[in-house]
Amino acid sequence: MHEGNILSEEDVGLSGLGVLRLSPWQRRTLGKVVAPSPLEFATALDDPALLERAAHGLRAIVEEGVGGVWWEKSWSPPADGGRPDVLVLIESAAEEWSDAAASIDRIYTPDRLLVAVQQRGPMPISFAEILDRWRRHGATVLTDPHDPWSLFPAVQSVHSCGGSTGFLALLAGKSVVCHCPTFFSGWGLTQDALGVSSRSRSLSLIELFAAHALLGTRYYDPYDGQECCFEEALAVVRRCRALDRINRGIGVCVGMAFWKRRRIAEFVRTSAGNPRFTQRARRAVALAQAQGRGIAVWASREPPALASLAAAAGVPLIRVEDGFIRSSGLGADFIPPASITLDASGLYYDPSRPSDLERLLETITLDEATQQRTRRLIELMVSRNITKYAGGAASLPTLPPGRILLVPGQVEDDRSVLLGGAGITSNLDLLRRVRAANPEARILYKPHPDVDAGHRRGAIVDDEALLYADLIVRSGAMADLIRAIDEVHCLTSLAGFEALLRGKKVTVYGHPFYAGWGLTTDVSPPPRRRRQLTLEELVAGTLLFYPRYLDPLTGIPCGPETVIARFSDSTLWRPGLLVQVRRIQGRFRRWLSRTCRSIIRK
Repeated sequence: MHEGNILSEEDVGLSGLGVLRLSPWQRRTLGKVVAPSPLEFATALDDPALLERAAHGLRAIVEEGVGGVWWEKSWSPPADGGRPDVLVLIESAAEEWSDAAASIDRIYTPDRLLVAVQQRGPMPISFAEILDRWRRHGATVLTDPHDPWSLFPAVQSVHSCGGSTGFLALLAGKSVVCHCPTFFSGWGLTQDALGVSSRSRSLSLIELFAAHALLGTRYYDPYDGQECCFEEALAVVRRCRALDRINRGIGVCVGMAFWKRRRIAEFVRTSAGNPRFTQRARRAVALAQAQGRGIAVWASREPPALASLAAAAGVPLIRVEDGFIRSSGLGADFIPPASITLDASGLYYDPSRPSDLERLLETITLDEATQQRTRRLIELMVSRNITKYAGGAASLPTLPPGRILLVPGQVEDDRSVLLGGAGITSNLDLLRRVRAANPEARILYKPHPDVDAGHRRGAIVDDEALLYADLIVRSGAMADLIRAIDEVHCLTSLAGFEALLRGKKVTVYGHPFYAGWGLTTDVSPPPRRRRQLTLEELVAGTLLFYPRYLDPLTGIPCGPETVIARFSDSTLWRPGLLVQVRRIQGRFRRWLSRTCRSIIRK
C-alpha cells in the first residue's frame, strides 16, 4: 500500500507524456508529466473550481477522442458479428508482458480477446509466442498502433499491461483491470491483479483526472514553447483532431500548382496517408474511388470534366481556395498560403449557389467567449494593419480634400469577378459606375497588386483611369489607405470586408460573400441572403470557423492570431529564387504592355 495522500513521481508517471498529445509529424510536445507537491495535492482536490475544470476537460476528451495516440489508424469490429468483448492493451516493452498475458489467459478464453499492441518495435519472444497462440484460437490481435478511441466501443472490459491507454479506457467508462502498477491503479477505480498495490485513499474519476491532467502535467504552447494551461492545450489538440477527421476523407488533390503542393500536403496530411497529386480528372476520380476517399481541387484550376466524373462515381468533391489572411507576400509571387478554405458545397465567391460559408453565416450564433475572441481579432487586425497579404510598408501619397472614395481594382479574370460581378467585368467599367453615382466625390483608384506586378489581367492605362479617378494610388498598405478614406466602393474585392473591420462605409456593386447581410450598401443585392448579421458574426464565420490556418513555423494547425504573429518574422516569408524570377517576369510583362500601348497610340 502507498502511504500518504499524495501522488508521488511514480504515481503520476513522471517520465511520460500527458494525456494530450500531438501527432508525431507535428514534432511538438504539449505536456510533460510532473509530480505535484504534497501540499498542492493535499489541498487542491478540495477546490470545487479545479474539479469543475476537470469535469469539463474529461468530458471533452471522451466526447471528441483527443487523448492518447488519436492519429493512429482506426479499427472496426468484424462484420460477421464475432465481436470480442475484452480488450488487452500492451504498451510496455518489459518482460512482464508474459506474466500479464498468463494471468489474462487463466481468466478469459482467447476468442473473446481483442489484443492491441500500442507500440512499435520488437517484443519479447515469449510474448510473441503467446500472441501467436491466442491468434490461432480466435483472438483478434493488432500488432500496429491503433486509435484507442476506435477500440473502446467494441469491448466491455479492458486489461492494462502497463502504459497510459488504460487511463483513457477508464475515462471512457470501461471496466479496467490493471496487471501492472500504474498511475491510475490502486485508487479504487480499477480492478487490480495480485502484486498491484492499493493506496491509502480512494479517488473519484474526476479527482484522479484533476490530479493527473491538471496538477500532474505541465503544458506548453506548441507555437511559442511557453507554458500554458490545460484548456489552451486542449483547444490545440481538438483543432488538430477535427482537421484530421476531415482530412481522412481527402485522398487526391487536383489542380494544385507545383510550388503550392508541399504546403497543401501539410494542410491535408493525415495518418490515413498523404493525398496523391494529379492534374488529370479521370485519374483523380479513379484514385479517389479506389481509396474510398474524396478529391480536393483548387477551384480556379478545376478540370472541366472533373465535377461530372466525380458525381458519376460517387466521389466527394471539395473545392480549395486561398484564405482571407493568406501570407506576407503575393500568391502570384509564389508565396505559399498560410490559410486556405475547403468548401464541399460550392464556392464562397459564387453567389449562384449556397457555399459552406453562406450556410454557416445563415445559422451562426456566438457565445460570449467567441464574441470576445472575435472582437480581439478585429482589434488585432486593425492595430497591426492586417489585410490578405499583410503587406505594403510604403507611405501614402497626399490625398485630396473632400469626401474620398476608394475603388480597389481586381484581377479581371478572377472567378470572383466572373461569377459574382453582377454584370461588371472590368475595372474601367467599375470606375465609370462609381463616378456616375458620385460625381462630386474624390475617387482614388488602387490597382490590384497581382495586376500591378504584371502577373494577371486587369490593367488600365493611367490616362484612362484618370478620366474617372482623381488619383491612382500604388504605394502604401491597403489597411493604411482604408483608414485614410471615407468610403470603399468595390465589386467583390476583399478590401470591402477589410473596410468593414475598420468601421468604414462600404458600397458593393457585385455579390461578394460579405454583401447582403445588412452591413453593406448593395447596388445589386445578392440572392437568398435575408439574415441581418452583426460585424462579430460575419468576422467569426469568415475568419474563425470557415478557413483553416497552418503555422508557417511549426506546421501545426493554428488560429488566425498565430498567423498574424508570424507576419512579423520576415525570415518565414523570404523570397526564394523562384519568387525573384517571377518578379522579373512581371516587370518584363509590364514593360512589354506599356510599349505595345505606346506603339498603338502612335
